[in-house]
Amino acid sequence: KQQVVFTGKVSDVQLYTYYRNASAFVCMSEHEGFCIPLLEAMYFHIPVIGYNSCAVPDTMGKSGVLVYKKDPAKIASLLNEILTDINLRSSIITAQSKNVESISVVVNTHNRADHLKRLLDCLAHQTYENFEVIVVNGPSTDHTDRVLEAYQGAIRVEHCPEINLCMSRNI
Repeated sequence: KQQVVFTGKVSDVQLYTYYRNASAFVCMSEHEGFCIPLLEAMYFHIPVIGYNSCAVPDTMGKSGVLVYKKDPAKIASLLNEILTDINLRSSIITAQSKNVESISVVVNTHNRADHLKRLLDCLAHQTYENFEVIVVNGPSTDHTDRVLEAYQGAIRVEHCPEINLCMSRNI
């Protein structure tokens, strides 16, 4: 019997179906950026186990279960405990629900007005609406300011006097 299915790209309907039928979400990736699937799983009230790498701990916040070693036997045991202990499962899901309530999307930009407009248009049309958008502009000389003005009131704008885009992580 096959236990793991590698689907490749799936439609939104298929993805929704997978989340609705999942018992848990396990992410052992070592190369994630923000890791949106963690938040998607949390949104669907699926307990999340994530490997402590890259931005996974930041995305998980104080929710889900973070593992520090890839030990398949221990992770399987942990997964079994989460799936069989109703109180543990419930406390994990409760914490995750609180985490999903406070999402900030931080966008770094420098002279990328056209890309920024496309991104902000996409964010404005998301079906999940409970998030804030913070754009860190530093210091653009193209028409980025005009793009940002068009979204005034819908986004928060911060200005970074230096071109070092990674500085926005600490706003």
